[in-house]
Formats: sequence, structure tokens, C-alpha cells
Amino acid sequence: MWEYEVQSALRNMSLPARLPRQAFLLEDIDGIAAVSHWLEVDGPAVVEVREMAVALRHRRDGGQVASELMAQTIDEITARAIEAGVGEVVVQGMIWHENLPSQRLAAEAGFKVTGSGAPGVQEWTAVIVVAGAT
Repeated sequence: MWEYEVQSALRNMSLPARLPRQAFLLEDIDGIAAVSHWLEVDGPAVVEVREMAVALRHRRDGGQVASELMAQTIDEITARAIEAGVGEVVVQGMIWHENLPSQRLAAEAGFKVTGSGAPGVQEWTAVIVVAGAT
């Protein structure tokens, strides 16, 4: 059910996204390889990652596309914070408790479990100190 909700949200999204919503598309030779979508909850200082999805053709690649998507998403969020002169960004996201690959990805990117949402959903949070913010 959780994956269906993510797919539905992404299908209904229009691009380019406009603030406070932002999106990033990772493309390969076959088209869209992965997509992330986030919402600035309190300007660029508090960001909620709403969806991250990897195309089925990359699901068994050892997480390479997912890792690249996470890195690029964090880079985009950080760049927006630098533009706005924000020195620290709180990034939050929800992960289904059985989604071990996403949990590993989040942990590798510095996220930690900080709470829970709907039944079966974990809240993950990272605090990013932004170098270069004025």
C-alpha cells in the first residue's frame, strides 16, 4: 500500500515544482531513473522529503541509483539553504518499517529514527549544517 501511495503522488505531481515544493529527477539513457519530491515546511530551514522512488529497472543494482538520488537531493536542499542564508537544515522523511533498503539508505546519509507516524511508519530526521550560508 505504501509504495502505491508514493507512485500515485508522483504521477499526480506537475513539474517544474514550485516553492514550497521541490523535485529532482535523475535520468539515464532509458528515461527517468529516480525521482525525489520534498516540501519546505519552514522555508529552507525545515524540509520534509515526501517521496523518493527508483525505477524498477534499477531496483536490484545494489542501491547505486538510490544513493545517487539521495546525494543529489541533499545537494539540492543544501543549495537552496545557501541561497537563503540558512545555516542549518532539518530534513525529515517517513519510511515504512519493513522497507529495509530505504532505512539503510537513510542511515548511510546520516538520518536517524526520531519518531513514528501512522501505524508501521517511522519518522527519520537529519540535521545538515550548511557550509557557505551567509
